[in-house]
Amino acid sequence: MKRLWVEESAQGHGLGRGLVAAATEWCLSQGIGTLLLDTVPAAMPTAVALYRSMGFTETERHNENDVPGLLFMQKVVAMQSDSTGPAAGNALRGKHL
Repeated sequence: MKRLWVEESAQGHGLGRGLVAAATEWCLSQGIGTLLLDTVPAAMPTAVALYRSMGFTETERHNENDVPGLLFMQKVVAMQSDSTGPAAGNALRGKHL
């Protein structure tokens, strides 16, 4: 996910949660198993809290963004039908948003 935000004056009404949920549903409909994002926790602590509450976890760097203080996060949204166990999400890394 990139460039997802809600203006401060519109925050607190569930819009961000709705946008993340819509992105998640779109990924499921497209067969994309993992959402990836990067954010700056110092500048957007509320966004980080939202992402964590929606199942995102910290992950390794996945792009070349050189902004200082980045946090890289992921959310596995679907498993392949033949995958089981904790490593199953790793099989989906090739197709992500």
